[in-house]
Amino acid sequence: MSERPTDALRDAIDALADAIHQADARELERSAADAGVDLGAEAEALRQRFLARVARARESSSSLHETVAADDAPRRIEIPESPRLRPVPAKIGRYSILRRLGVGGMGIVYAAYDEDLDRKIAIKVVAAQRRADDRRQDRLRREAQAMARVSHPNVVTVHEVGVTDDQLFIAMEFVAGPTLQGWLAERPRSWREVILVFEQAARGLQAIHDAGLVHRDFKPANVILGDDGRVRVLDLGLVGAERIDDAIGPAGLTSSTASKLRASLTLTGERVGTPAYMSREQFLGVELTPASDQYSLCIALFEALHGEHPFGIERLSELQANVIAGRVRAPSDPSRVPGWLHAIVLRGLRSDPSARFPSMQALCEALGRDRARAHRWLLGGALGVTLASVAAVAINLSHQAGGAVPVCEGAEDEIAATWSTEQHPKIRGSIAAVDRPYAPEVAERALEGLDTYAHAWALAHRSACLAHARGEHSPQILDQRMACLAARRQALAETASILGNADADVVDHADQLVSRLPSLDHCADLSALATERAAPDDPTLARVVGVLRGSLVRAEALANAGRIADAADLAATVAAEAETLGDAELQASALLSGARATINLDERRDAAEAMVRLLYARGLRPGNAAQALADVPLTEAMVERAGQDPALRALLLNNVGAIQMAQGDPAAAREAFAEALRLSERALGVDHLDLAYILGNLAIATRDDDARAAILARMQSILRRRLGGSHPQTLDSAMLAAHYTADPRVAAEILGPTCRALASTSHGAALLGECLVEQGQVADELDLPAEATYAYDRAREAFDAAGAAVPRSLEVFLDARLALARGQLDPAIAAIDAFFAEVDRAEGWWDLTAFARLRILAARILRAAARPEAAIPYLREALGELARVADTAPSIAHRRLDAAARWELAQALAARGSTGQEADRAGPRRDGDAPADASDPDAAEARRLAREAAITYRRSEEGYRLRLDAIDRFLGGAAAESDP
Repeated sequence: MSERPTDALRDAIDALADAIHQADARELERSAADAGVDLGAEAEALRQRFLARVARARESSSSLHETVAADDAPRRIEIPESPRLRPVPAKIGRYSILRRLGVGGMGIVYAAYDEDLDRKIAIKVVAAQRRADDRRQDRLRREAQAMARVSHPNVVTVHEVGVTDDQLFIAMEFVAGPTLQGWLAERPRSWREVILVFEQAARGLQAIHDAGLVHRDFKPANVILGDDGRVRVLDLGLVGAERIDDAIGPAGLTSSTASKLRASLTLTGERVGTPAYMSREQFLGVELTPASDQYSLCIALFEALHGEHPFGIERLSELQANVIAGRVRAPSDPSRVPGWLHAIVLRGLRSDPSARFPSMQALCEALGRDRARAHRWLLGGALGVTLASVAAVAINLSHQAGGAVPVCEGAEDEIAATWSTEQHPKIRGSIAAVDRPYAPEVAERALEGLDTYAHAWALAHRSACLAHARGEHSPQILDQRMACLAARRQALAETASILGNADADVVDHADQLVSRLPSLDHCADLSALATERAAPDDPTLARVVGVLRGSLVRAEALANAGRIADAADLAATVAAEAETLGDAELQASALLSGARATINLDERRDAAEAMVRLLYARGLRPGNAAQALADVPLTEAMVERAGQDPALRALLLNNVGAIQMAQGDPAAAREAFAEALRLSERALGVDHLDLAYILGNLAIATRDDDARAAILARMQSILRRRLGGSHPQTLDSAMLAAHYTADPRVAAEILGPTCRALASTSHGAALLGECLVEQGQVADELDLPAEATYAYDRAREAFDAAGAAVPRSLEVFLDARLALARGQLDPAIAAIDAFFAEVDRAEGWWDLTAFARLRILAARILRAAARPEAAIPYLREALGELARVADTAPSIAHRRLDAAARWELAQALAARGSTGQEADRAGPRRDGDAPADASDPDAAEARRLAREAAITYRRSEEGYRLRLDAIDRFLGGAAAESDP
């Protein structure tokens, strides 16, 4: 029987009524306000009048009914009662209803009280409404089943699903706090605030995907920010019916073959979701995947960051056309968001789902821009070279007027107008007002640095003047030198101004800000000055250009002070003004200044520096190292053309070394880092702050323990002098030193006060988590399992408090290690196995060493479960991974893991050889028990592996005394034997 025209009309009316029911009143009112209309109290009355018209239309549609078959009697469609007018019920099931929280397209949400468990909950209900109600109720029932399957901190928890008085309801956790939509509307949010929230939401979506589901309706209204600081994804009523990996076809949709959860509720071509956040696949009506949720999240993220929709939402037809065609609108103010972050969002909005991030987890990692401990130091610790600020234009009035040779006195008075000791109290007070334990130390070092710079400026000013007075320099050269010095004086003034109005970012970057004041030596480099642009001939234009170049000096200072957004905004303003003036060179300088600010980056020098930093960024992407290294000769040529600036050359070498280390060539990396260090010492001095970062990289690449210890000691000394003992970077360097210390006792002595110092600060939760992980691993090395468990437990708390993105391998390690401590052995092994089932490939030595650590932990868990046979494959795989990186991974970390794997394998082999009836009578084995039968092949291999492990442990004998004692028992006193 074909569909009747009147049925299509009824469906259209139903859809219109649904749209009115489902509309969020706040959204309507906000949209009306944006259009200059005040809905006020008439909004609800208008809604009800419209619903009454819909009711009349429904009744009229019934009169148009034509009987097509004898048994098809005319029907009257009931008008659904408006959910906004229903009285609040006293109870739903066993729950007492407190109040109505809100109304959505899928039902009504109430605050309720669970008397049995004495807790407040939220209940979502839907009442029988119309002939399509079966699908609606099935969808809600499926929501409950889907949510119950997902257990994750960033997904709302479902307690119960039930039916009472023809109402299907879901009881779930009550989360006090605004929706993401409301949170964004409260006030303008910085991009940093935004990505912290969206990272958590993305982790919730990843949990949904891990359960084999697709959310299908991610939007800011479906995310809630709990007052406890945790973000939850909710309203899974539209999650995909098909599993991600094995969707059920139409023939399989029977009660005997599929649960309600997996039954398809979406007709072919039907689109489910909220149009403003629909993916391209949803508009096209094709199969949805996790990449579709990623698309929806990135629409919301674009909107949150830029304050505008990426595709435009003025008309649905325009929105749909733009999404399908992939026409992403350029933001009206790109400077609001860093370029790297905007690029991440654009990748998530690519039309081809396969071109987006491979998973929500990958998107999280890109947003977090965080890496594992060693990786972050090596690959993120690139040298921050002192940048020469763009010279401000200064006119030597005495020469313009044909005046006499200037008298070479008074430089001290001139600089005193910019900086003097009278400004000390203001800066001390400004910095001291910031809640940082190291603030007083920062203030004194900053004041000392400013005093030193001001004195050096006066000497440089007098030197330039005297050179001209002696006839060594022409008036034009004098003008160039004085213009250069004027720019440096302004940089000093801007630095003092920023320090005098300090916030937390400024205090954290104060040493960097002062140490990166532009070089005064540049003002005596005549060849460099000769390449700089002269002031315009037009005096008015010269003054305008001078002001704009002065603004770039301030932008540079703001960037060095950590005020990245302010620096980028100012640079963008200068670029726009320069474009208006038609000054392409000034516009280019401004754009590059903004780029340096946003990526924590002169004409040729700017281009060379940009290439050096691009080389670094490209070289650290998976699979790009070889191509990046092939571009090194071109980059070197650009650096040479820029004047062979030793600081820029050092930056190039440091970045090349990082790429070589990532590629697995530590010998070449050591040479590059050593040369970068030598050049930086020549350019910056032997105790400049930037040397510390090169030293950290050099330490990682150094194989000799004593040499590495000396390098790390020098790195820490510089950081303590320049930043103070309680600065996060100083504490971070202590963690690096502990990580690369051979003796675990010494490492424990370093980590104890370091972790305590981080715990006492209000801004170091993520670093504290890393420190506690290091403490846990050292405690495991010392065979102190209780101390290790305590450290790991606190590490998870610290990471959660910081909302930090934790590398997946570390997250699995912590979960499994804590499960081992609780005796939850099967779940711990399952988590590790699931991780390796998801892993596509290793990116470098840091991944392979992390994998080996996880496999060693798996073997420990299996031995604890009395399954030594199952532990052996994990350990052989771990030893294989470690063998692959024996020449590339940092030596100490590699030695520790290799020895641990050999010792674990020795015990597993011995335990396997001891299984059987005799072993059953003898009772369980303990660590260090000798192999039962030395003639058995397993026993012989076990003894060899134990001896090999002992060789490593004897290098730090006192630190490994407990483990060496166990090996000694295992070998029957043979631990002291030499290499077999």
